[in-house]
Amino acid sequence: SANTGHQGRCPTIAANLNNIFVAWTDSSFNSGEVFGNDEIFYRRSTDGGITFEDTINLSNNIGRSTKPTISTNGLSVYVAWQDLAVLAMITINKCQFRRTVWTSLGRYFS
Repeated sequence: SANTGHQGRCPTIAANLNNIFVAWTDSSFNSGEVFGNDEIFYRRSTDGGITFEDTINLSNNIGRSTKPTISTNGLSVYVAWQDLAVLAMITINKCQFRRTVWTSLGRYFS
């Protein structure tokens, strides 16, 4: 993780031609939190990894999100992770190539 004061772990990578997609778990240590709040972050490169776009927080919730996995079919990017905000759920999000808008494909009991 390039975020100062945070601990990145569980990286996962997918690639298609010059496009590289990376997702990981990052512990955000906020004021008053002992263990932090695990979130799922994402970045992409469209030039073979020379540069990367801004980091996006995909989970962005008050609960713990962990164990991301990422894949691409050449048209879209998919990221799934374990979401422990309320119950043990698997959350799946999708983003079309060349776009930055993410769509939720649902949450499922794990």
